[in-house]
Amino acid sequence: MVESPVKQVESTAKVGESGQRNPDCDALDKDVVWRNDRFVFFAMLLFAALSCLFSAVAFIFDDLPAATLLSFVGLLAFVGVIVQMLAGLNLWIRLFYGLCGLGIFIFIVLRGGHDNMALYGCLAMTPGFVAILGWRVATLFLGFLALFIATVFFADLYVVADQAFPLLLEVKFFISFAGLSLFCLGHGYAWESAFEQLLRTNRQINALAYKDPLTVLPNRRLMEDLLVQRWEEYKRSGHIFAVLLCNIDDFKRLNDLYGRDFCDGVLVRIANVLAKSVRSQDVISRWSGDEFLVILPGQTQGTALKVAERLRRRVEEIQLAIFNKPVVVSISIGVTDVEAALSATDIISVADAGLYQAKHRGKNRVMSA
Repeated sequence: MVESPVKQVESTAKVGESGQRNPDCDALDKDVVWRNDRFVFFAMLLFAALSCLFSAVAFIFDDLPAATLLSFVGLLAFVGVIVQMLAGLNLWIRLFYGLCGLGIFIFIVLRGGHDNMALYGCLAMTPGFVAILGWRVATLFLGFLALFIATVFFADLYVVADQAFPLLLEVKFFISFAGLSLFCLGHGYAWESAFEQLLRTNRQINALAYKDPLTVLPNRRLMEDLLVQRWEEYKRSGHIFAVLLCNIDDFKRLNDLYGRDFCDGVLVRIANVLAKSVRSQDVISRWSGDEFLVILPGQTQGTALKVAERLRRRVEEIQLAIFNKPVVVSISIGVTDVEAALSATDIISVADAGLYQAKHRGKNRVMSA
């Protein structure tokens, strides 16, 4: 019986327990975040500009309270936009934007019927709460506003008592506001759910592209990307790492004697043993048909030789049998570290040279070039 391998690709965003993220998924996530941030940025820039414009109109008509509030909120929105440019968009900036809209909304309702058309501005702001805050936070904001509107309308809590909105207008506005809020929240929920599902599906597809289907280990495509990343980190920050190139001894003979199905089981069993024998930060992949490549962050060639010897012994201890006949398997390992290489691709060449020496000197051993 062949055990199933330790699953090193456990999620759509990460490759196993190595902590290395799928590059395609990273690019997708960054693109989504950038587009969303840009939308919020321009939306609030427009909000700030319109607030200042309406402030100027209110000032022309000698409506000083409205002019003062609108200019103040517009200035705050501009400050928020500048902060977003410097620090990026986060929940606190979203809440700040929401409070800016909340201030104008409350002012319009409390002011009363000086201008009944102002209520239409409140309706126009409703979708903005959902777009800027997201449906979850917007639910709290709109729920509070619904309670606030109902209280003001029912108790006539206007700034000037004789400027209360007509009762029929209050009823129409409240129904319109409640209906529009529910529609926007439902649309926001549906859009976010569909988009999250799209991201999950895309990550699953990308994860499959970076995973070996037999051993469920990262494949060569991902490992080549990681080697380049590690090399750039080494050149930039001096973060060393070592590489092990493992090859199953006499694998072609095993395939000729016992067939493909048995050898597939051997590959899976060895993948399982190797994956269980490395640290969580180490990355192991199926490099080619009967080869495995291991990246050991923070290891020198000396310490990597000890790790390689431990892996060799673990594989040698595997007990296999076919037709009640025991089958012995072993691996040879070539070892190098980043300081012995001239480039990311040269690391593999150096490790392969060590593997060649191990094979040439009798197999089932560990060698460095």
